[in-house]
Amino acid sequence: MQTSITIQKHPELSDSSNYELLRQEGLNAIQQLASRWWTDYNIHDPGITQLELLCYALTDLGYRTSLDIKDLLAVPVNTPFDPKRQAFYTAREILTTNPWTVNDFRKLLIDIDGVKNGWLACKQCACDDLYIYANCKKSALQYEVTEHKITIKGLYDVLIEFEDEEGVGNLNSGKIKYNFGFTAGSNFATANIEMRLPSWEMIDSKAIISRYFQNDMVSWQKFLQLVHPGSTVTSIDVHFISGTAALDADITTDKLASRLRKPVYATFTVHYSPAADIASPILPAEIKFSDIPLTVWFNSDSDRKAMALDDLKTAISDASASGILSKYIDKIRRANEIIATTTQVLHQHRNLSEDYCTIKAIETEDIGVCTDMEVAPDVDIEAVLAEAYYQIDQYFSADIKFYSLTQLLAKGKAVDEIFEGPQLDNGFIEDEQLESTNLRRTLYTSDIINILMDIPGVKAVKNFALTRYNEDGLLVESQPWSLDVTYNHQPRLYVEASKFLVFKNGLPFLPDRLELADTMQVIIGTNAQPKLAVTDKDLPVPQGNYYDLTSYYPLQYSLPLTYGVGFDGLPSAASAKRRAQAKQLKAYLLFFEQMLVNYLEQLAHVKDLFAVDDTVTHSYFSHLFTNAEINGLNDIVNTSLTANVLQDLEETNTVFLDRRNRFLDHLLARFSETFSEYALMLYSYSQSKAVAQDELIKDKIAFLKDYPFMSYNKARSFNYKDPTKVCDPTNIAGLTTRIRRVLGMPDAEKIFVVEHLLLRPRIKPSTLIPKGDPLLSICIGPNCELCGEEDPYSFRLTVVLNGETGLANSGIAFRRFAEQTIRKEIPAHLAIKICWVEKAKLDEFETKYCAWLKELSKVVPDTVTLSNLLTDLLAVFTKLKNVYPAASLHDCEDGNDENRVFLNQTII
Repeated sequence: MQTSITIQKHPELSDSSNYELLRQEGLNAIQQLASRWWTDYNIHDPGITQLELLCYALTDLGYRTSLDIKDLLAVPVNTPFDPKRQAFYTAREILTTNPWTVNDFRKLLIDIDGVKNGWLACKQCACDDLYIYANCKKSALQYEVTEHKITIKGLYDVLIEFEDEEGVGNLNSGKIKYNFGFTAGSNFATANIEMRLPSWEMIDSKAIISRYFQNDMVSWQKFLQLVHPGSTVTSIDVHFISGTAALDADITTDKLASRLRKPVYATFTVHYSPAADIASPILPAEIKFSDIPLTVWFNSDSDRKAMALDDLKTAISDASASGILSKYIDKIRRANEIIATTTQVLHQHRNLSEDYCTIKAIETEDIGVCTDMEVAPDVDIEAVLAEAYYQIDQYFSADIKFYSLTQLLAKGKAVDEIFEGPQLDNGFIEDEQLESTNLRRTLYTSDIINILMDIPGVKAVKNFALTRYNEDGLLVESQPWSLDVTYNHQPRLYVEASKFLVFKNGLPFLPDRLELADTMQVIIGTNAQPKLAVTDKDLPVPQGNYYDLTSYYPLQYSLPLTYGVGFDGLPSAASAKRRAQAKQLKAYLLFFEQMLVNYLEQLAHVKDLFAVDDTVTHSYFSHLFTNAEINGLNDIVNTSLTANVLQDLEETNTVFLDRRNRFLDHLLARFSETFSEYALMLYSYSQSKAVAQDELIKDKIAFLKDYPFMSYNKARSFNYKDPTKVCDPTNIAGLTTRIRRVLGMPDAEKIFVVEHLLLRPRIKPSTLIPKGDPLLSICIGPNCELCGEEDPYSFRLTVVLNGETGLANSGIAFRRFAEQTIRKEIPAHLAIKICWVEKAKLDEFETKYCAWLKELSKVVPDTVTLSNLLTDLLAVFTKLKNVYPAASLHDCEDGNDENRVFLNQTII
């Protein structure tokens, strides 16, 4: 029903908009001030007429002031509105934060295209099994074993579960499915090959070398050439398909049908054309795969008995783009792309004193389900079984749903709760989903039975068993009640090996395999949650309607013509006295006119009062009337009065600086920030208070402009794996920007936040590097009473700054203030050392540091080069010393109070 719109007879008005109230208050004031001389308060009295006119003008000001703040801040049509100029940051900009918790990082991983799920685990042991030990007698670290093993903290292991890709299936597994056809007597039949090639994780860990290539490094190098982008399969020679691994002989024809009930093993050679960008490819371009397990799934027993071994060899030898090997290569390449993207994303969001030890794809484990299921007589068997398979697979490895902002608001979620965590491209993820999708350690029969009983039409579930299959596809374990999942493996439902015997009224029924497969695809497609970059992921800043708030109609133009102050003035026959009286009234009313128009100017510039803009030069605003606006103005006003003169009368520079700083303090307070301590320090070092206030305004504006970046990245470090931005001023820790802003340092001022964790040893003693990577020095007692100082790597930072020039050298008080401020800004769990060094030492450190980072940024750094560069870096880094302002030492006679010597604060 449409709401009826009516005009209220007695609206509630503010005092400034209530004409009757204003008029009465004016009359009360007149009576109190002038009742002895002014007794006629009727409407014909000129004074009352002017009072009423002023009251009406005030109601106009009251109306304009009562406009919504978004209207007051609106800009003219065709002028872009910049909410950041008013420090209006959106919820996505100001409430989100760089990943901090494990759940935050999981959300970040799941948001990546191609990643279904991800997990982080704090590393509990040494990365790459590289252990270091404390030698108390030598007060040093070493690689030789002692009883004091150092476990470097702050490292993570990352596990990735890929999304299934159309055509190649599960990227975490090396399984490839291939449908082929063959002649079965007078009919044409189809079957599916399920070949189990090396998984991406087996390739990454190099377990493939021993498992598939018998430690032949040449075959390993050729395999890398084969999966390199641009390489193509040219032909495949199938040598043997045997019933047992390591048996170089084909299955005999009489045993073929029975052996195909289980996995068989294929040995074949792949011929390929190396990619053009491979320098000096290893020739011949062929690689032999031995004993690759495969399972063939048929639609019927008769099809299995009818297939010949050559039919299977022909299918395997398909070298086209849709062949088994070509699809497998596409799978590995796609997994490589996703891992590379994931690695970059993680390093872009890496936190201070944290790093990633490994980023791996989780291995999968095939789990089958066998059970008898009683269903209602009228149900569709294929529909029930397809739903059962889908629900069980979701129990093993659930999909995670993204929500739009609108959906979460409709669910009653608070805005601050919605935007908690990192900024995502595909929407929002609820924490409850993450809790329910942690890696399962055990699968329980009771859970799955409850899932099946919730499916409409299912009446009973009996004779339940969970079965496990190994990497060859062979059944290795069956459990009726629960099944433990192999550590760091993700269970996936092995549909082909699962067996559901469906009963209706006690009679067994088997599903139609093709119809079941089609129904499963429909259910999967219906429930799929494709990652589409959503636009509904932020709350927009409200934009109002623009009004010309400075539009003004002079008061005197509203008086009756007889007053002679309107646009037309007096008739030409008016006497000189009459003209003088009109000018006198016009001059009298001009005081009111000026106050009213100045108010409108102030109201129109509200957007400038709170602007984060260093071009704002006034906090009071005025308007100089012209003769065109008020006719006859030139006859009563000194023409030497200009807009600049009027503005100077309105506001001095001292007043502006004070008010501007207070407006910016208000904006800072919105974010619970203050510059009070910095302001006191700046005043003490500046020769002029005005100069200090001006500098303070610039610093506050710079701070507010960068606040979203600093707020989001308060604990984020820089990306050391981006070779295009090594030592780039845009690739810095959020802390670095915050230090610059709270200390008023220019962007050109070099600040290095050195994370000791990145200086950790990566190369143990070997033939190439006999001593291994150099180790940081420590200081511990010979009695080995250790309190953490034996570990110089975990959660430790060194901030290196220029201590030779600028404020840092002119007064130790600033340095103390800076150190105190930096320590306040550092996350509480980090220990920090601050070094104020000579300019030459800073430049030398920068050269060594950036050279080492450049090598470290490579996907695969050169072992020897990286170690040598770390040695050069630590040779400079460990010798950095504080420098202090110079002071003069005087004798008792020549001594003075200037440039005095202070212990631990100056140099002589």
